[in-house]
Amino acid sequence: MRSFIIRRMFQILPVIIAVMTINFVLIHIAPGDPAFILAGPEAPQEYLQEIRERLGLNKPVWEQYVIYMGRALKGDLGTSYRFKQPVASVIAAQVPATVLLTGSAFIVSVIVGVGLGIVSVQLRGGVFDRVANGLAVTLYSVPTFWIGLMLLLIFGVRLRWLPVQGMRTVAAGYTGWESTMDVARHLLLPAFTLAVVQLAEYMRLSRASMIEAMDKLYIRTARSKGLSERVVFYKHALRNALIPTVTVIGLRMGFLFTGAVLIETVFGWPGVGRLMNNAVFSRDYPLLMGILFVTAVMVCLANFMVDLSYAFIDPRIKYK
Repeated sequence: MRSFIIRRMFQILPVIIAVMTINFVLIHIAPGDPAFILAGPEAPQEYLQEIRERLGLNKPVWEQYVIYMGRALKGDLGTSYRFKQPVASVIAAQVPATVLLTGSAFIVSVIVGVGLGIVSVQLRGGVFDRVANGLAVTLYSVPTFWIGLMLLLIFGVRLRWLPVQGMRTVAAGYTGWESTMDVARHLLLPAFTLAVVQLAEYMRLSRASMIEAMDKLYIRTARSKGLSERVVFYKHALRNALIPTVTVIGLRMGFLFTGAVLIETVFGWPGVGRLMNNAVFSRDYPLLMGILFVTAVMVCLANFMVDLSYAFIDPRIKYK
């Protein structure tokens, strides 16, 4: 296990460097001029050139890349063009809000999705199974942002049950428990919107994995030994069926973050996703590169944790 962990950590580093290189090239060949955005459409050419020189945008792209990677390897992600602050500080200020949103959505989607998949297998062919399966297909087919807009329109605008924008009611001046409940009310709609599509996918995947596992020979062997159906279902079938489900859950961790870009924009949630959206439109290259770097690290670590979890799910799996 120790050698596997060390080897995987060394494998992550070149992946991160490759991702940063691809992101740098794509961002810099995309149309748009940060100097033009910062100075405004009526700024004279002399002023635009001064801004480009100050930001280092007048240098060749390869030279900008070498300078950026040299600083990044030292832990310096640069300074945001828009906020005039270190990129790491700007991102760190928004991370808690995004972790709260994506973490809540992730927990709900995994617990409810896998739980519904298990129950559907136990009630296979019944009314609950057909309704849950049809609902999962429907939810998975609908775009996430459309679901968010509909929920916002129904529960926020028409019924006025839940707030529609932001993370908290600033003007109310809530403190303590009231502040916590206020954040929870603001969190409900965006977290549910972000979780619902993932929930549908996990439900269908866990259901299909359980059905496949129940038809295996080792399940027949376990039944022939006289084990109860409960033991056969949860101890033998479920543990083997969880492996493909856990794999997809790890891969979808990155999609939870990218989905947060749309959801945070729709609901005005002050997180990294909304910050990324603003960085794109303002051509804030260092901030955008920093956010993509953090996202790549999160995805790599999530997949690394999934690999480690295999041994706990199935002790037969050995790391070499």
